[in-house]
Amino acid sequence: MPRRFKGTGLKDPPPPPAPTAVHVHVRLVGGVLMTAAGGKTEFDFEVVNIGQLLDRLGADYPELKPILSKGVAVAINGLVYRASWLHPIPKDAEVVIMPPLQGG
Repeated sequence: MPRRFKGTGLKDPPPPPAPTAVHVHVRLVGGVLMTAAGGKTEFDFEVVNIGQLLDRLGADYPELKPILSKGVAVAINGLVYRASWLHPIPKDAEVVIMPPLQGG
């Protein structure tokens, strides 16, 4: 319930809109990921962010869950994200999940 600031006529601003799920086409790269997914390499999901995508993938393919929890790299439109699980995924983005990148 909004508060009124006494004598000012002001109220709290409305809450921000809830994020909207978007259709995401995902490709897996890397033998260990593909093997754990039963040889499947492409998937379609309705998700909001990277974390939700990884959760859905792990729920649908339980053999992937331990690999995903150890860490993977997620590329969205060519930019690689590691541990940025709240990052939103834009509509019609190219998403690739791969083993974690090594090096420095």
